Amino acid sequence: MIDIFLPSTDGGVLFQLVLWTALTGVAIRRTRQNKDYRVLVIGVSLLVFSLMGVRALH
Repeated sequence: MIDIFLPSTDGGVLFQLVLWTALTGVAIRRTRQNKDYRVLVIGVSLLVFSLMGVRALH
């Protein structure tokens, strides 16, 4: 389970990035009618992407 959240290989990180991008796209499409939910989805996605970036720097 830890390898899913903190992958140690470049392939694992790429898979995680592609999967999160796809989930973000689906979530934005599902929440396009409600502006508040869309802002929440975008905010959570940016938080996760920034955490991935910080992890990549270390």
